[in-house]
Amino acid sequence: MENLNLTRDAQMLLALLYKSYKNALKSGESSLNARTLGSIESIQKKTGCIKSDADVLEICKELSRAEMIQCLFADNTIYTSTLTPKAIAYMENRPKSIVLFITDLISKFLPW
Repeated sequence: MENLNLTRDAQMLLALLYKSYKNALKSGESSLNARTLGSIESIQKKTGCIKSDADVLEICKELSRAEMIQCLFADNTIYTSTLTPKAIAYMENRPKSIVLFITDLISKFLPW
């Protein structure tokens, strides 16, 4: 798996999106529905992220460039977005120490 150069904010949001995806699967949603993220507001709701819309937009653009999420941009916002299979594979294959590091970061800064 390639080594992505993501900012801490992008790493945290990706980890939260992946956690939301896993929880949706556990709740019985299909993989396609679980991967659907929606708009900025939906992403904030699913992840508990309290960053501004502008900040979330910039983080999502970074994740989109890294092919971790697919976004449909319209009117300087995200109309809809999905978690990519590449992101799921990336998160599933991350070393446990990195996952624990990100989890620790998230817990220190919640609400994020």
